[in-house]
Amino acid sequence: MVQDVKREQPVRLPNPGAQPFVAALKTVRFFAVIFFWLAMVSVLAHVAAFVSAEWLHLYEAATSSEPAAAASPESPAAEAPTADLSAVADPLTQQQRDQAMQYRDYTAIVLPPMRALGILSAALLLVTLFLYLQIALLGRLSGIRPLTRAVGLALVFLAAVVPWHNIFAEVRFGAFFDFQALLEAQAAHAQWTAAEMYEAACYYARFLAVPVAGVVLLALAGIQFAAGYRESVVVNE
Repeated sequence: MVQDVKREQPVRLPNPGAQPFVAALKTVRFFAVIFFWLAMVSVLAHVAAFVSAEWLHLYEAATSSEPAAAASPESPAAEAPTADLSAVADPLTQQQRDQAMQYRDYTAIVLPPMRALGILSAALLLVTLFLYLQIALLGRLSGIRPLTRAVGLALVFLAAVVPWHNIFAEVRFGAFFDFQALLEAQAAHAQWTAAEMYEAACYYARFLAVPVAGVVLLALAGIQFAAGYRESVVVNE
């Protein structure tokens, strides 16, 4: 009587010889996670600044002009109604203007450190992922394919956040932008006509599409790195 023998998938057992490499990879992963979240918070801060300026209009009252006086000093009869009207309307308008100026000042203070921190974190993240890949190759561990993808995505993310305009004057894009440049571009964008589609496309590409693309690249790099970590470390524990 012939018995059918089912072929089972081979069971992967932990590799005792890989433990020193696994311990090193855990240390590298700790720093990689820190750099990842620092870069993510930095690029999300720039996305939030654009959304606040373009669609939430948090800074619109701060950039608006001061209300002009409605009555001339030569007409005393017209001064009384104007004073009564300003007593009712001005406190709320001034309060909104002060609040918008606070939002603008806070954003102007926060974004420059976020930009510097994001660029530095992106560079350190790329170096850390590359070091992780080298240790995994040296230890002959699994997960080389997703780790290589993570390094490539981190490299593209670094290229998206580097301020290339400081090197090449004709390059005007980057995930990390200057806040004052955003306010000036927004003021010019409000005066564009429907025919100026190229300027509008460049505006949204510079201040929205590139930062969002940076978020997507960084998220994909994190997903690939997590997959490589499971294959290189978790299966050997």
